[in-house]
Amino acid sequence: HHSHDHGHTPAHDHAHDHGHGHDHDHGHGHVHDAAQAGHEHAHTHGHEEAPAAVADRRDIGELATPTGLALIRALASRCTDMPAGVPSVAGVGAGGKDFPGWANVVRAVLTDTTAIAPADRPQDVPAGGQGQVSSAVGPDGTTPTVLTEVAANVDDLDHRLVPGVIDALLAAGAVDAWATAIHMKKGRPALT
Repeated sequence: HHSHDHGHTPAHDHAHDHGHGHDHDHGHGHVHDAAQAGHEHAHTHGHEEAPAAVADRRDIGELATPTGLALIRALASRCTDMPAGVPSVAGVGAGGKDFPGWANVVRAVLTDTTAIAPADRPQDVPAGGQGQVSSAVGPDGTTPTVLTEVAANVDDLDHRLVPGVIDALLAAGAVDAWATAIHMKKGRPALT
């Protein structure tokens, strides 16, 4: 029996239902075993008034393992949207237990948030020569020294929408944008 509250003040100390058929009577902030640790981490991550749900009333089983929650709690100081930046490494893992309506997949992305200009500072780039940018000058008068290429293969997109997508990318600050027809596995038509 030990305290494991990472400096958080326990929000409450009472019996409550967690949506899986029985009540727990414990003081948040006290961890008795690994399963309790996962439960504790799910209830005290960040400073939210209401923590993110790790289960719902459909009660389909455990949606996060105690080990997974402990890793997230140790590696992430807060729960927010993914920051703007350049992904440097990505990893994806899928579990073997599938639930209707729940993706049993986790994705971890290491992002370099210093590698790009903030999203609220789109670059005003004059047209350059073929395959090059003659002068990329931002609204603050600086010239970027690094450009990042973002690429994706997209299937199931009506090709009539492509001009609007390209216009939106350019308006968001892309130096250039284009789409090329490709075929993906199993002969699926797509764009890259």
